[in-house]
Amino acid sequence: MWCKKTQNELRIDKINKEIKKKDIKTPTVVAAIASCVILIWEQTVVIFCSTFIICFFLSYIGQVFFNDPIFFVTWIFSGNPTPDKEQFGICIKCKNTYTMNNTCPCGGEIESIEYWKWVDD
Repeated sequence: MWCKKTQNELRIDKINKEIKKKDIKTPTVVAAIASCVILIWEQTVVIFCSTFIICFFLSYIGQVFFNDPIFFVTWIFSGNPTPDKEQFGICIKCKNTYTMNNTCPCGGEIESIEYWKWVDD
């Protein structure tokens, strides 16, 4: 069943998001993979190093500002860097899930799902 998160849980979620933004492991892996792919085509160290630096920089910026390390890759290949993800919410009265742009049939207010958690009975 859905229960509201406590203030402490919301604070911990916020701290975890900030820590995730500062993590450099994912941009490093993305840059290493891209550099290795480029190394297969062009067997020069200069191209490998410059590709790593550029990919790491773009991946880190994507992670910090858009919470997506492959933001720029998505933007280049699809033209739309932000996928059409609808934000879900939960009705305060009946606790059913809906998209944020819908209204609940019971007349209750829909609140963002980030303020709720699922707990087993």
